[in-house]
Parts: sequence; C-alpha cells; structure tokens
Amino acid sequence: MTNRLPFLLLIAFFLVSCASVKQDEIFREISIWPNGKIYLGKEFQQRNEIAIQIAPYSYKLIENTFGGAESITVFTDSINIVESIRFDYPTDYDYDKEVKNYKLIFSEKLQYLSFSRDTLDFISWKDEKTIFEITRKKGNQNKIHSILTNSR
Repeated sequence: MTNRLPFLLLIAFFLVSCASVKQDEIFREISIWPNGKIYLGKEFQQRNEIAIQIAPYSYKLIENTFGGAESITVFTDSINIVESIRFDYPTDYDYDKEVKNYKLIFSEKLQYLSFSRDTLDFISWKDEKTIFEITRKKGNQNKIHSILTNSR
C-alpha cells in the first residue's frame, strides 16, 4: 500500500490539474439517450428515432432522450446537416449559476459578448467554428434558452 501512495497522489494531482484547465474551444456535440451524440456540422443521423419534425428543417427531441433542458430543438439545413441546437430550460433554472459555470469553463481566448437590459440578459462565446449563447427574458416567469450554432 505504501508503494502505491505516491502513484495515487500523482493521479489525484493530475485530475485536479486537468479540471482547472479552461477550454479554448466550445463543445460541438450533445449527448442523448440511448443513441449517442448529436454533432454540429454533421448529419442528424438519429432524426427519425428521437425527434419529431415541427417545421421544415426543425426537429424537437422526444422526452427522456436528454437531461437538464425542458426541451431541445435541432435545426438542420436542406441536406440534414445540424446547423444549431436550442435548449429551453424550466423556469427554476438558475441562469446566474450556469453563466458563472461557463465563465469558469471557457478560456479567455474565446470571443465574449455580454449585456443586460431591463427585460433581457444575454451572453455569448465564440470560437472559430461555434457560437454558444444563453439568453434570459425577464418577466413573471423567466424564459431561459441557449443556442449552440455552427458558425462555419
């Protein structure tokens, strides 16, 4: 056991170091259950199994395929390539906490825009391929959504 202690300490140090490294790129995929992931800029392969078409090139994921959001809508182009993914959150979603978490995750190298008005809060990060935005419309029931967009 004593021989393993330095090794275990090294692993623990490595994991803590990795956790503190900020991302220079925005995530480009979401995990769904039970069919893997949906990727920006790639074909929406699981469309028929997990989504309902709500408009041309717009698909709402069926319930129980994702967590965290109240609903997820996938937008494709005419050849079924994912252009953007919209996440609508429940009214008890903690906007300020999530923005704080993303600020901790994303590197300062990413382009960043933020503003707040009486009726709207908006924050956006951008890298070479992706834009990620979170918006809160203020009112009796805050309406919060985020959008992950392919910017290529």
